[in-house]
Amino acid sequence: MKKEIIKKIIEEFSEYQLPKIVERQIIKINLDVNKIITIGGSRRVGKTFYIFSIIKKLLAEGIKRERILYINFEDERLLPFSPHDFDILLEAFYELYPETRNTITYFFFDEIQEITMWEKFVRRLYDTQRAKIVITGSSSKVTSKEIASSLRGRSITYELFPFSFNEILSANGIVCDIRTLYSSRRFLVKKLFEEYLKFGGYPEIVLNKEHNIRLRILNEYLSTIIIKDLIEKYKIRSMSTLKGLIKFLISNVSRYFSINSFYKFIKQTTPITKRTLINYIHYLESINLFFFVNKFSPSLKVQSVNPKKLYCIDTGFLTATGFYATADIGWRLENIVYLTLKQRQIVNPLMEIYYWRDNSKEVDFLIKEGNRIKSLIQVSYDIEKRETREREIQGLISAMEKFNLPRGIIITYDYSGEEKIGKRKIFFIPIIQWLISL
Repeated sequence: MKKEIIKKIIEEFSEYQLPKIVERQIIKINLDVNKIITIGGSRRVGKTFYIFSIIKKLLAEGIKRERILYINFEDERLLPFSPHDFDILLEAFYELYPETRNTITYFFFDEIQEITMWEKFVRRLYDTQRAKIVITGSSSKVTSKEIASSLRGRSITYELFPFSFNEILSANGIVCDIRTLYSSRRFLVKKLFEEYLKFGGYPEIVLNKEHNIRLRILNEYLSTIIIKDLIEKYKIRSMSTLKGLIKFLISNVSRYFSINSFYKFIKQTTPITKRTLINYIHYLESINLFFFVNKFSPSLKVQSVNPKKLYCIDTGFLTATGFYATADIGWRLENIVYLTLKQRQIVNPLMEIYYWRDNSKEVDFLIKEGNRIKSLIQVSYDIEKRETREREIQGLISAMEKFNLPRGIIITYDYSGEEKIGKRKIFFIPIIQWLISL
């Protein structure tokens, strides 16, 4: 009976017309590598649709559909699914398509972490079959790092993020380059960027244009993350404390965060140990809801004892939780720049992201590759104010001199230009131009 159900599911997918896909521009997966491909990321970032995009490319390259198996393990018809049923799954597939047994076959397993002992099956399939394997995992069960650990060196992990701004343009049918910013379409590009700034880049949000629906969806995402990815997974007992921490972090994106300082603040009203607070922060980081950036220093001790810079997976959560005002735009710009750099880091493993600070001078982002400081980036919303301009330039010049860099960048909202100070040159680049140029 189970085999017949599985055959039906396999056949249904063979007849399924794949949906229209927004091409993801950052991650380019090479299936020719002799590794299991793991696609991770927070929920609702589009992991299933990314699998569909890979399948579409295979079909376009002439791979027969019979050589492709896609199974979503959240399909309720498969339940209950025991470890023994993995063998039934393979038997069902090869009985339907016996000619594929001696050819390279492409296996796509969506949400496979729902099944007990999945990792043993995937490792056996990898070791014994002529198979290309792609799996996705949800943070509610295991993180992408835990998946990679379970596969014991047999996998390469790719983290998927919400849409970048260039992907948002693509989703709206806009092919954009620098020339577009001088055409009549520049008004639409700016409008889409303002929406990105306010509502973020989750695919469902980008494709839905209703203001109130967007807010409801974002709040549901956040509630699901709190309940499924955190409380249920990590057996957290104090929901109110966790919610309070998340709300505090969301309201302080792009700013400095110190566990010691926050603990001194929260223990006055909440009975929580410092170890529990450290665990909560670790959980939030492990599911990619928040990111904590170290101060640059050759000393790991200096990095560990200094405050971190805090960023969130999506600026839409700031709006959904009630934090949206003109004063917040600078923080949001910086968060978007961080997310863009973080996605570039996926394709460049040597890239490291820090902030730099020396007494009163600071730079938002210091980019390091190997042993080399590659670039320094400031982000400023109101750069045309004299005091802001002087502060940002002084911080940047100080770091440029320290690391002997001839150029620095200040990303602005819409101000452009350049300024030469001694042997150093500073470029002021509007954020839309910077994002499109990438």
